[in-house]
Amino acid sequence: MKNNKIEQHIYSAIEKAPIDLFSNIKSQHVDKMENHDFITRQDTQRDSKRYWNPLTAIGSMAAMFLLVIIGWWSQYNPVDSVIYLDVNPSFEISIDKNEQVVDLKTLKVEDEVLISTIEYKGKNLYWVAEQLLSVLIAEGYIDESHHTLLVSVLNNDIEIGSKQSTQLNSSIRDHLQKQSIQGVVLRQAITKSNTIEDFARDYEISVGKMTFIRNLIILDPNLKVEDLVILSLEELVRISAKTGLDIKRIIEVDQELDDLYQDVDDDDEFDDDDEYDDEYDDEYDNDDDDEYDNDDDSDVGISPTVAANQLIRHEKAIEIAFGLTGGGVVADIELDEDDGYYTYEIEIVKDGIEYDIEIDALTGKVLEFEIDD
Repeated sequence: MKNNKIEQHIYSAIEKAPIDLFSNIKSQHVDKMENHDFITRQDTQRDSKRYWNPLTAIGSMAAMFLLVIIGWWSQYNPVDSVIYLDVNPSFEISIDKNEQVVDLKTLKVEDEVLISTIEYKGKNLYWVAEQLLSVLIAEGYIDESHHTLLVSVLNNDIEIGSKQSTQLNSSIRDHLQKQSIQGVVLRQAITKSNTIEDFARDYEISVGKMTFIRNLIILDPNLKVEDLVILSLEELVRISAKTGLDIKRIIEVDQELDDLYQDVDDDDEFDDDDEYDDEYDDEYDNDDDDEYDNDDDSDVGISPTVAANQLIRHEKAIEIAFGLTGGGVVADIELDEDDGYYTYEIEIVKDGIEYDIEIDALTGKVLEFEIDD
């Protein structure tokens, strides 16, 4: 019943409505909206989201990529310092910020056997250095006669490099003392230099040794790179001591090098029965007319102002020369006199290289050291 009544009322209302009602509504003027209201603004937000979503995605991907790169770099390139340890042979130790060893390698392939037994990955720098020293001592590279080491620490922060080189110096010397070896540790904190690295690569020496040689040349511009790169550390230091270069201006070292590397008086180190003398007696001595026998003044033309026993023996002069060249064959030796001033002129050949050395016959001081290819 109710539904029938409702329908009747609706039909009645429609019949009574003006015939032109819808026409009037359609003909009325409508002002267009210039701005969205609070209802239509939802469409704008949806459009904005459609516009910004791709940019947000790209930004997120870039951020994730950056995080991946940083993570990769931290995991696979954690090197903070590079330590060059030159003992003839040379070694390169890479460490992270916690001074844990990341890598250990040799300069030459033939020396890799020396580090083959050392488990260095993730180990403390100073522990690895001691293990390396033990191997070098066992193999005869370090002993009482060969005890000079060069420690060079490459770090962008020179203070960190200096601190690590000082700690290594202490650790190395303590370890050597336990083996009754009085080690001489030259140390330097260095920074990256493409020029030094290029020279080191060309001459096949470490960056640390090349830096040391470069600084020696700064002290004495007459020195030549090609003459110095073939010398051992002990030879470099010995030359510096004998020629009066103050290498403490360019490198840190605890000992007084002049005392260590200047040869002692002949009587203290060699006597007539020494086997070193016997080695060269056959080549240089002659019972009848030995030119270099200081027991006979007339043979060497010594002036009355210089006593025969004041000049060093030729064996001693050769020993001094060998200290510079690291051995070799004596091709020629002469005792030269000029206005009462005596010098030994010695020519030594080693590994195809010729060395010309002039030594003060009275004091043993090296006056000249030249290398000819």
